[in-house]
Amino acid sequence: MRDDTRLNPTLSNQLSVDLDTVELYYHGVSHTLKSDDLPFLIGRDEKDCHMVVQNNLTSRKHCTLEIQEGQFGVRDHSMNGTMVKIGRSEAVFIRNKFCPLSGQGRIKMGSSMRPDDEDVVLFKVTLVHGPYSE
Repeated sequence: MRDDTRLNPTLSNQLSVDLDTVELYYHGVSHTLKSDDLPFLIGRDEKDCHMVVQNNLTSRKHCTLEIQEGQFGVRDHSMNGTMVKIGRSEAVFIRNKFCPLSGQGRIKMGSSMRPDDEDVVLFKVTLVHGPYSE
């Protein structure tokens, strides 16, 4: 029996995200990320984290911005969870899960997010627009 295992080039293109940049802003510090900068770790650990968020709800290695199955998003690794708000939608709570991100929004360490909350990471995701996009 011959092993003829190979990657289907048509399907493999669907597994990559057309991420141009991700802009992050937290307490006066901004980061602009490209796909090559991922995964990007957020947490309290100043040695291992790319962005340090110091509050009592933030774990040492709280969450990661990453690409999973062709989608860009945030994966929570913490005990307290992470709140995610995209655009004008309702905020969602994740714990040890992945949440796709698009457009603009806010990420908050912990289980609550208020409209006037200042302790949030702001994000803006920009995708590459190909010849068929509008």
